[in-house]
Amino acid sequence: MIRRVAWAALSFSGAVFAAHFLLPGPYLPLCAGICVLLCLPALLLRGKHRERAALLCLFLSLGFLRYWAQMELVIAPAEAFAGETRVITARVTDYPVVNDGYTTVYVRLTDETLPDRDAMFYSYDGACDGLRPGDIITGEARLRSALLRMGEQTDVYTSKGISIRGYFQDGVTREGRWWASFIYAPKEAARAFQTVFEKQFPARTAMFLKALSTGEKSDIYLDPEVYVSLSAAGIMHVIAISGMHVSLLLSVLCWVFGSRKGIFASVAAVIFFSAMTGGSPSVTRAAMMLIVYQLAPILRREADGVTTLSAALFVLLMVNPCAAGSVSLQLSFAAMAGLMLLTPRVYGWLDGKVPAKSGIIGRVRRGVLVSLSATIGAVAFSTPISAAHFGYVSIYGALTNVLVMYLVPVCFVGGFLGGMLGLVCPPLGQLMGAALSVPAELILAIAKGVSRLPLAAVYLSGPGVGWWLLDVYALFIVTYPSRGKRPYRPLAPLMVSALSLVVLTGVVAARYREDTTIAAVDVGQGQSIVCLNEQTTMVIDCGGDFNGAAGDRTGAYLLGRGRKVIDLLVLTHLHQDHANGVTRLMARVPVKRLILRENADDDGERDKILQYAERYGTEVTFLTETAQFTLDRFDLTLYLPPYKGENQAIVVQVSVGAYDALVLGDVNNTTDKWLAREFELPDGELIVVGHHGAKTSTGEVLLDAFTPETALISVGYNNYGHPTPEVLERLAVRNITVHQTREEGTVELRIDEYGKERKS
Repeated sequence: MIRRVAWAALSFSGAVFAAHFLLPGPYLPLCAGICVLLCLPALLLRGKHRERAALLCLFLSLGFLRYWAQMELVIAPAEAFAGETRVITARVTDYPVVNDGYTTVYVRLTDETLPDRDAMFYSYDGACDGLRPGDIITGEARLRSALLRMGEQTDVYTSKGISIRGYFQDGVTREGRWWASFIYAPKEAARAFQTVFEKQFPARTAMFLKALSTGEKSDIYLDPEVYVSLSAAGIMHVIAISGMHVSLLLSVLCWVFGSRKGIFASVAAVIFFSAMTGGSPSVTRAAMMLIVYQLAPILRREADGVTTLSAALFVLLMVNPCAAGSVSLQLSFAAMAGLMLLTPRVYGWLDGKVPAKSGIIGRVRRGVLVSLSATIGAVAFSTPISAAHFGYVSIYGALTNVLVMYLVPVCFVGGFLGGMLGLVCPPLGQLMGAALSVPAELILAIAKGVSRLPLAAVYLSGPGVGWWLLDVYALFIVTYPSRGKRPYRPLAPLMVSALSLVVLTGVVAARYREDTTIAAVDVGQGQSIVCLNEQTTMVIDCGGDFNGAAGDRTGAYLLGRGRKVIDLLVLTHLHQDHANGVTRLMARVPVKRLILRENADDDGERDKILQYAERYGTEVTFLTETAQFTLDRFDLTLYLPPYKGENQAIVVQVSVGAYDALVLGDVNNTTDKWLAREFELPDGELIVVGHHGAKTSTGEVLLDAFTPETALISVGYNNYGHPTPEVLERLAVRNITVHQTREEGTVELRIDEYGKERKS
């Protein structure tokens, strides 16, 4: 019976994943019908084969139909309202998230035309900041599709159950409270703990414990150094509420109440904790599995791991088939599969290699081996998913997990204890916060130290690294014993994988030292220009769509090509789309020297950038006049226009031998004419179009004076019409070759020693 459940659940889940990633929506009913018809020949089989074939066909059909129904009956009706402006009525389902300049609020729509739909709205006037879960609100909103993000197809929103999103136009009105607001008690508890942490604990400890205990990670994302350290060291999962946290909670409760007496208290606490931390797929999966394991003896049923895992996946996808696109769900189930299938063999191999000990040393030995084998098992299946979504692989994750394995439970349990003490007696809460700062700071210090080791994280932006990852998995599959009789021997494939990685990174680094490379990194609606030449690395601007993402993408680009230091970072100006990724870039790749204009217009980035420059020992130069200097083989001219606003941006001319490139920042025709009038511009080869292709930029006067052969436009999805037809027409009539990051992604141009250009 148990294996039948697993067979049916995996068939259903396989159909949902196929529908989400592979099959066009209109064909899903047809696929379901074909699966039903295949049940007929399946009946001709005998014994278990007939039963399994019938289950496979029926539940494949059910999976296709469930996904089709979700899209047609839930998503499509909501999509019909995208683009409209209407007054909506909704119930707030979580505390609003206050971001830099806007607020995000999650609601349940209660309109007659859109009833029972989960939605997400943005507010730019602070009207939503004081809302609480359970509040009934009304407001005029501009509705947007949940299937699009920055103009491209996405499953980010639908995987969370969001069927429509929008923007409040003129604030909101709070109409009262929902009669059943008590169901949001877990959210209220989470907010209470967060408030205690913020008011009574040291700042960095509060930031860490908020994420570890309640899942509130916004402060982590805003601290580039902490975010980069945790990511590169491979322990970002520590603050991503998951099965590990649920297991820790359950272990503590069983220790307090006893394994038998505390079963029902543990089940209730796990459910409450899941709701308190947002009910992500990883938490829900862990809660479901642990509840089954806890209740199985009482119900006199066998708690089979594979069946429980597959059944949990079935339930999650039955509730929301679009959750197949959730990174949290994919990583959680992949990690759990690795724990079940691989960890026992890894532990057996390690146990045979490490001499047995007794007493305290023996217990420590066992703890280290359990942690190491569990980490290896968890990352074995989840690494490809993580690499595909985040663009890097953490090499020392297993080591870091061993180093922090005794500290994380202390912080997790101590955080809840300190929060409760802080609610009852603030002085005791402050004392507990001071005590917890020791293990919390130690975890952050370990992460920082590991992240600075050579090859701490391998970034997949470099050529060939993705193939290396595939080869590694192929190697382990070939060497993995098909039957349990033969011992598992991972040492040889591990050594081959490590050696091939060292060779590959060396080859990639050497390739980018042969010629000069000028690249426009795809940062969305923003700009980040990279110039590489032998040992020299230069970056011009680093800003884009999402706060910090441009720094991650530019850092990944550089590290993936063997560049460990930025010799020079020039900021044309400090608007966010040119500078909001700088601090995270500095945290990933050390910057020797930073140049920016003195008294430049600021979008709130200047102080943060200068603070991190001081922290990392970056030399800062404030430009007060047009300057020329040489950086290795790069000859640089930094033009300083005598204007205000966007026209005060530094214009950068980069010359390598006879090859000249001009980076315009956001300047318009006023500065264009000033450049052509005041300076003898060279006969150029490359121009980085100004202001992402705005119609007032890169005018005819400048194009005729500089005469470029190639144009780069760093642009993403936008509502400004960039690049405009006027700019494209000016480039076309001069036969200038145009490359756009929105169409091509990151654009690389290679310039050989003779000044000849070719696209990589």
